[in-house]
Amino acid sequence: MKRFTSLLLLLFFGQTLLLAQAEYNDFIPVGPAPLDFKVYGGQLFSELYIDEANNEEVLNLLPNELTHKSIITIDKKDEIRFSAIELSEKDFTYIVKTDYIKYTTLPVRKDSETGENIGVARVGIGVRVDATLRTKKSDITVSDLYALGAAASDKGLSGHITVSIMGIESEEVTGTFPVNAEISPTSIAATLQTIVAVKQAIYDRDTHITPQVLEIKYTGEYKAGAASPMDLSMPILLSNRGEPCVVIR
Repeated sequence: MKRFTSLLLLLFFGQTLLLAQAEYNDFIPVGPAPLDFKVYGGQLFSELYIDEANNEEVLNLLPNELTHKSIITIDKKDEIRFSAIELSEKDFTYIVKTDYIKYTTLPVRKDSETGENIGVARVGIGVRVDATLRTKKSDITVSDLYALGAAASDKGLSGHITVSIMGIESEEVTGTFPVNAEISPTSIAATLQTIVAVKQAIYDRDTHITPQVLEIKYTGEYKAGAASPMDLSMPILLSNRGEPCVVIR
């Protein structure tokens, strides 16, 4: 019975989170969703069966770099919302996603490359840090990794941290890759070390990079008409043999 109740709670939180996400007017972390690609005429196209892995040429198509934070707050009443406030309140739960990415921006279209624009996607490579934590004190900067490590050391919070490498294959990065771990000064140090290694590996000739769909910002009209909030966070990518864009179903 206890296990069944826990399952119901997980399903409830998952659905509530998706509904909160549907009301959020910013880029939503997705995937990373594979985008099979080819380079042609200085542009990035998606393609199901061709992978022209030319790191230097692909990097030239990813001119932008960004640190993007997404903060989800679960308060004492178990109400879930996206938040721009980075200072904690006591006894709140926070899910903080931080993307360090090198990317380009492509339009998102529905069903076919000639379909209507329904949003904008950030397509590229990088590293994503996911921290889920429960605060025991107020005024902790939940988006600052150093602050999380210090607060964990002072028993001000508890939780775990996960690091995802997106679109980058490198032995050097794999060697420093931290496992899912409790938040602590040690795990934070390992996470920061991985971020530095990723930034260095991007320009290494031995690194293989494959752009991924990392974040999407949908139009308000499309979000309002989505059959399910799940469609927003878990889009199904289709092949695209037209102009450069992300096509979803």
